Amino acid sequence: MLRRTAGTHDTPPGFAIKPPTRYDPAMTDLSFSIPSSLESRVQQRIADGGYADAGAYLRDLIQRDLDEAADTAWVRRMIEEGEASGYIERDAREVLREIAEERRARRA
Repeated sequence: MLRRTAGTHDTPPGFAIKPPTRYDPAMTDLSFSIPSSLESRVQQRIADGGYADAGAYLRDLIQRDLDEAADTAWVRRMIEEGEASGYIERDAREVLREIAEERRARRA
């Protein structure tokens, strides 16, 4: 048996075109220690030209963590919605055929 999903779905955050990240202009300073192996990784990322400084690299890592958390929350919501929608009595091969037909029609 397959589960059907009801309602409309939001685009998963990771699949939408992402606007430039805007940081709060009121920055705060953090101070922490990291192992030298991690510090050398930070310096390598800066040297590679990917980041202006360690702060930019850390801000990007934090933003990626936030994005991943949003993606995970979206997937969980979709799973919960699917589970709440109940079962449908359809053959999986039939559903896959319909999906393939719809895809071909869109490409035609």
